[in-house]
Amino acid sequence: MADRRTLIRRLSFDLVGLGPTPEEVDAFVADTAPGAYGRLVEQLLASPAYGEHWGRFWLDKARYADALPGFEGSTANPWRYRDWVIRTLNEDAGYDDFVSRQLATDLIKDTGPDDLAALGFFGLSPSYWKELKLDISLVRETVAKELEERVDVFGRTFLGLTLSCSRCHDHKFDPISNRDYYAIGGVLMSSRPVDRPLAGDDVWLPIREAREQVRNLTVSLAKMKEQLPKTPANKKRFKQIEAKIAAIRKSTEFASNTVMVRAVEEASIHVVPDGPARNRIEFRHGKPRDLHIHIRGNPMRKGPLVPRRFLEVLTDGKLKPFQQGSGRLELARAMFTDGHPLVARVIVNRIWEQHFGQGLVRTPSNFGTQGQKPSHPGLLDDLAARFVTHHWSLKWLHREITASATYRQSSRNRPDGQASDPDNRLLWRFTPRRLASSLAGAMLQVTGSLDQRIGGAAGNLGDDNYSRGPSRGKSTARRSASSSRCTISPTPARTAHVGNRPPPGTAVVRHEQPLPVQAGRSPGHGDGIGNGKPLPSHIHDAYRILFQRQPTDENWPSVKGFPFPGKLQPPTRHNGPPAGPSTSTRCWPATNFSLSTDRHHRRPR
Repeated sequence: MADRRTLIRRLSFDLVGLGPTPEEVDAFVADTAPGAYGRLVEQLLASPAYGEHWGRFWLDKARYADALPGFEGSTANPWRYRDWVIRTLNEDAGYDDFVSRQLATDLIKDTGPDDLAALGFFGLSPSYWKELKLDISLVRETVAKELEERVDVFGRTFLGLTLSCSRCHDHKFDPISNRDYYAIGGVLMSSRPVDRPLAGDDVWLPIREAREQVRNLTVSLAKMKEQLPKTPANKKRFKQIEAKIAAIRKSTEFASNTVMVRAVEEASIHVVPDGPARNRIEFRHGKPRDLHIHIRGNPMRKGPLVPRRFLEVLTDGKLKPFQQGSGRLELARAMFTDGHPLVARVIVNRIWEQHFGQGLVRTPSNFGTQGQKPSHPGLLDDLAARFVTHHWSLKWLHREITASATYRQSSRNRPDGQASDPDNRLLWRFTPRRLASSLAGAMLQVTGSLDQRIGGAAGNLGDDNYSRGPSRGKSTARRSASSSRCTISPTPARTAHVGNRPPPGTAVVRHEQPLPVQAGRSPGHGDGIGNGKPLPSHIHDAYRILFQRQPTDENWPSVKGFPFPGKLQPPTRHNGPPAGPSTSTRCWPATNFSLSTDRHHRRPR
């Protein structure tokens, strides 16, 4: 079994994404009463940082980003979806409720205004520019690609299935038909991404009507300016329409004083001709649509009409077309009734993967025949079944995994295990793994620069002082507000579902990011590392804060060469004493930089 210092460090990074303080480590080591480990787990699960850390994991699946460059459409407060995810994970309402609200919270009776932000899962989907003067086949193909992305993200995130492979034909390897793709696609094509206010229909419906009027008038005005000569009479008509548009905007204030979120609404999407050389995208409110099969994936070649429904393979052939609006709510209910064994296995495997570095199924977004088979199928089935009986509680699942002897075992290598199972598929030891998204937060934490306030809009990503925290008078280094300044591991592309975030490479951590350099300079005043002490005492303090232990005899040879000649930064009023620093004081930045990027800090055991 791992020692207690290792366990608290492992648990802390796994559950909240931050290392424990020296005081927390000392308290846990000294607590020999029965149940100390369980109390530590409960303390971490109750921390607001839990939702922040595990929210990042979920947002990778939802291809979330604070900014939406290069895409058409509004960016209405995308961070409100992020904050909703964090809050809901902290509340542990149940994975079934968590998913259902992201698919159809606007159709659930007890939905409050704040829950509308949950619809950002599809509301924030990529939307590409559609040039309506192009041939209608090109416009329809663009819309079809947007649909393919949404079907793909739905299938891989919730079901662990590659549904998009059946856009052009039946899936070559899995029992997913061409009809299944368009059955799910019909649900999504009956749901229009749109900005919605965090308010009831009494506020939303007038805004929606005003937007439709403005949109139609704007399109008409553009056509008139294109087709009519610019005579004085026509110019007068143009101005009258422009004035009408302005009046509509002003009369409803066009939501300028209403908090908006990116969401979806019940409106089907249609691309239709609008004259000989122009097309139009129509949104038909309250009128869902079933899709025709696109023969060989070509939206211009229509096959049979497919009713909106769930996947045939998960319903034992009992196909029940969706009848209620777009079908989003019926789809969510079908997932947690007909499809629940698969849905439960997929999320259990994802949580296991985050704790152990590899899932029981090593292809977490592909449970089909082309994915890998589970290493422990009985364990996966047992955890999934009990997860459902415990009301889909993610916190219960964390408790169950972290309480296991497998999780608490040592990471020490053994010759016999290495010889028989070098990849550790049978989990004969705990595999150390690099910190990914947690590393930036860990570095900010040891500098004393981490702002632990949760939520809110992201800072100015172009601000050089973005992650400098309280040293600049205003702390903006929040883990929940992503920034290139606070990111060390690669961030996901917004167009792609991310099954597992890749860990950072050593060269990237050491040389290509400003944050590790800042981490090297700040601890001398941020968290008390150094504090004017001679180098040996400084090293003891640094090891205690960074690694939650004292340096061993094996560690001293690696640090005895400090300072590095020619590599020390000259002290400034911000980084050290104003003048006349001692040699030991000038060593702090180099010492802290090397230790904060040490493999033992980046790779908890």
